[in-house]
Amino acid sequence: MELARMLAREDPFLEGPDVKYAPDTIGKFFKKEIYEGLRGNPFMGYYLEDGGGYTGSKTKTIWIDVLAGFEETKPWHQVIRSAMEKLAEVKGYKLDKNSPNRVGFYAIQVHPEKTKTSHPGIVAEIYIQNRDNGSVLYTRQYEGDLKGPEAAIVTLCDFIFFSIENKPKTRKEKER
Repeated sequence: MELARMLAREDPFLEGPDVKYAPDTIGKFFKKEIYEGLRGNPFMGYYLEDGGGYTGSKTKTIWIDVLAGFEETKPWHQVIRSAMEKLAEVKGYKLDKNSPNRVGFYAIQVHPEKTKTSHPGIVAEIYIQNRDNGSVLYTRQYEGDLKGPEAAIVTLCDFIFFSIENKPKTRKEKER
């Protein structure tokens, strides 16, 4: 039961461990107002919906507006792009620069090996925008996988498509 409570917590991001232990990773991609609104936890990620609550466009198109990150993550950018493109194809999406579904992806850290405190994986800030209705989902995600960072990247990219295809539950819906 304690684990369930821990995973369900919605704490302010600015009161979380990243501010204390990795302050240099904050403010490189999102603006201050986004960080102030992010809620969640380090296990499930932090989220903020803007524009009246995020809903993805059902056009089955997507475009990657931004793919960037810290210098040490640059070798992984092509892995991220390839994962997005492969998942787009598998899920029936077309890459279209005029798509209302826009993605910004900022790689903060890539952990290639298991350590005492983490699995191989990735930490990223992502926005998913629907230009048709003006809604945006901002998230800071932590994804790990014992198979390696490549598998964690695929899972994180799959989360992007899941978010486009499924409306996130509101806090009231989650409490029911």
